[in-house]
Amino acid sequence: MGPAVVAGEQTMTSRLVLIPAALLLVSAALLCGDDLPKLKAEIVVTPERGAVPRDAVAASVTVITREQLDALPAQSLAEVVDTVPGITMYFDNDAAGAPMITARGFFGGGENEYVKLLVDGVPAGDVESGLIDWRHIRVADIDRIEVLRGPGSSLYGDSAMGGVIAVFTRGGATGTDEHLDARLTAGTLGTRDADVSYHGAAGPLIVGIDGLTASTDGYRDHSSSRDRGGDLSLQHLGTSTRLQLSASLASKDREEPGPLLATERAADRKSSNHLFRFDREQTERRRLALSYDSFGPLLLRAMLHGTDRGTDYPRTLLLAPNFGSTLFRKVDTNSVGGTFEVAKEWTNASIRAGSDLDRASLREDYVTITSTGGRGASVASVDAHRNETAFFTTGEWQPAERVRFSAGLRRDDIRDEYSGTDRSKSAWSPRFGATFRLGTTGDPNPLTAFVQIARAFKAPTLDQLFDPRPFPGPGGTTFTVSNPALLPQRARNAEAGISRNAALATWSVSAYRMNITDEIDFDPTFFTYRNIGSSRHTGVEAMTSLHTAYVQPLVTYAWTHVTSTDNPDQQLKNIPEHVAQLILRASLPHSVGATIGYRWEHTRFADDDGHFPLPDVHVVNAKADRAFGRLRVELEALNVLNEKYSYVASILNDFRGHPNVLEFPAPGRTMRVNVGWRY
Repeated sequence: MGPAVVAGEQTMTSRLVLIPAALLLVSAALLCGDDLPKLKAEIVVTPERGAVPRDAVAASVTVITREQLDALPAQSLAEVVDTVPGITMYFDNDAAGAPMITARGFFGGGENEYVKLLVDGVPAGDVESGLIDWRHIRVADIDRIEVLRGPGSSLYGDSAMGGVIAVFTRGGATGTDEHLDARLTAGTLGTRDADVSYHGAAGPLIVGIDGLTASTDGYRDHSSSRDRGGDLSLQHLGTSTRLQLSASLASKDREEPGPLLATERAADRKSSNHLFRFDREQTERRRLALSYDSFGPLLLRAMLHGTDRGTDYPRTLLLAPNFGSTLFRKVDTNSVGGTFEVAKEWTNASIRAGSDLDRASLREDYVTITSTGGRGASVASVDAHRNETAFFTTGEWQPAERVRFSAGLRRDDIRDEYSGTDRSKSAWSPRFGATFRLGTTGDPNPLTAFVQIARAFKAPTLDQLFDPRPFPGPGGTTFTVSNPALLPQRARNAEAGISRNAALATWSVSAYRMNITDEIDFDPTFFTYRNIGSSRHTGVEAMTSLHTAYVQPLVTYAWTHVTSTDNPDQQLKNIPEHVAQLILRASLPHSVGATIGYRWEHTRFADDDGHFPLPDVHVVNAKADRAFGRLRVELEALNVLNEKYSYVASILNDFRGHPNVLEFPAPGRTMRVNVGWRY
């Protein structure tokens, strides 16, 4: 590639990066006037585990309302969180594989998560890996989403290093308005979805019921999936109390097509890897939660929750191109946990303290697979337990109208039991922040600035510690990649931001730097997981939205620079360094609503050394909708331009030591028609 071409690409990249910045400046200029109407402060609960005005929080927070969800071309949570600055969701399309999330450059690669998901306050990660079934949570069932971008360990402990996503369902809402919603979807690639929900009063109780069935033939061969499930919520509201019981059932049946060599992808993007012909996950999940809230002078919250899961599937792991290891894996897990919190508020201060407890059990069995896909002999098993005990406190103090200080501290103790031995780990996670209201006295929509410093941690998963899966070694030997001696990953984070929220526009900009030590990675020298890495995550996240009668544009931009300390100038694999989005919502004649979204990802690599760059991603999604009384009809088009790109890629050496690129192709253009009815 010649110097002139490189210079041209750099110039184009610079211009693209400047577009979101320019729009932010325009929004800021629009907001400089003092004649804007005063807005009612939006309340969030996730950043400090209690109700706080959004502009008083010393953290980066994104809120997605029900109205915004209705405007997006999205069916599941996976497609929604992809719109949040700093987050990239791979396999977000229902016709793709199992979703994988990267948040602020933390990417678990489908083996573990760095983001904690709470559904009506209940943790949703798997016991052995922390992985989340993002696609099971349907947009039709969501009332509101709060995303805490950045470390949340001071309040939520393990798995919250990259952020916390809290989903509040429509079934768990406290309103007593009775309504019945039904939503049917049909689309290309054999897409067939049905979502039904009811919410209303039944005597002294508020009842919420949700049910879903979602299936697709998939974009590639051997990639069909089916999800089914239901949720029940019963609430009793007193004058100052709330008692809620919720239950959930979920069933998943999904095939896995595996990665393709670059040559295979070029020949047929829709093909599957023949080594993965038996890979098929079948999972059953059950969840039960009981919570009590008191809203008197002393705020109390108590919750008990339990989950149970069974998964049975053949799984293939590649050792070299066209050579892999396939075993049946049967996983049975259960966990029982609880939370107790107490809070006290004064005129200019508040304090909250509490405890989180959890006991999880894991039983795994590995069985060989025959040439016809049948079960053979048992080769390995594990029975492990994890006990987690945490105590936390958080508080805020507002000494003056323009200044607010907040601080938090959490102590986590984790004890793992395996083969008669106990291994204990602990972590302190402090946080300190301050917010400042800038501008003239009496400004109804002031600028708000914040600073925050925090520490976070990520404990090794039970899979990383104890997974007994045997891999074939030289001379007929076997080895495992798990390592019981792993230590928790540690992080130090500093962050600052500025924002303004007014009637005509909203904008925010934040910057952060996080240093990670004791990073867990696979060590090819010893063929095992080890604490061998350290990295630096540096980034800028910006967004602006305009609120006009006919057009409502939303622009987001994220610069995410993630490097290892051994190679400080090279972006780590599969993490896009630049991501920009434009989502344009317009009100058209004849009561038609239209949304078009454009997403651009730049500077991606298939390896950590930068030898295998990946093409930029340009994806356009669109939606048109119209209401006919109680009936609502929507037409959605995903990847409108039929862009040919891959979600993620990796490098795998063949037996001669030559590197090969393996890719997971993204679906081409897909269409969906939704028909919704509310009574």
